[in-house]
Amino acid sequence: MKTVSTDLMSEIGGGIDSLRGAMGKIGGTCKDCHEDFHLKKD
Repeated sequence: MKTVSTDLMSEIGGGIDSLRGAMGKIGGTCKDCHEDFHLKKD
């Protein structure tokens, strides 16, 4: 998470398209951990 957060900060000056790519990485990082704690649906 720390690495992708740093990447996000480096993209701030690059416009909205740069931020979108960096935000996607943060979302993927969060999803990786949260998936482990979801109840499995049968």
